[in-house]
Amino acid sequence: MPIINNIPDEMITEHINWHTRPGNPQGGGRKINPWPPGRITAAPGSGEEFLVWHKGYIDRFRSWIDSLPTDQKPKVEQLSPWTEISPGLKMGMVGWGETQAVHEARLRDMNSFGTLDELGRFLEWGLHGWLHNACASMFDEPVLLGFRSPRVTYFWQIHGLIDHWRQKWEDAQ
Repeated sequence: MPIINNIPDEMITEHINWHTRPGNPQGGGRKINPWPPGRITAAPGSGEEFLVWHKGYIDRFRSWIDSLPTDQKPKVEQLSPWTEISPGLKMGMVGWGETQAVHEARLRDMNSFGTLDELGRFLEWGLHGWLHNACASMFDEPVLLGFRSPRVTYFWQIHGLIDHWRQKWEDAQ
């Protein structure tokens, strides 16, 4: 089980607050409520906010990892960001289907996203959630289904993949 036992509680609290207090940045929540009442699509700006915040969160995590003594660091291969969806996740038993295949195909052409916000909304409300669910099922890691998911190395691989797609979009611009 790839649990990160010594991750600072402050990092977990930051993640919980960011996700559970939308529209309340004073309380640690994200600035933009991605689903304000009455909306049928994610709020403008929420996708870019999602990508930018998670990039910073990854950077803070990596800085923390770098500060640890070698014997306390998780194994590098357990934290290496994914650069594609693992073929092992592309099975119906973990929810892979036509929708996910279409979403993955769209990500091959980053010019299909006009803005970083468009990419972020596409990822946050599509493959991001699916990846959490699929990995929780495939790897028997139910913690990936909740806001304490940064305690599991798979979280960092999933978000490394999200950040990989963000970087590919930036490179394409």
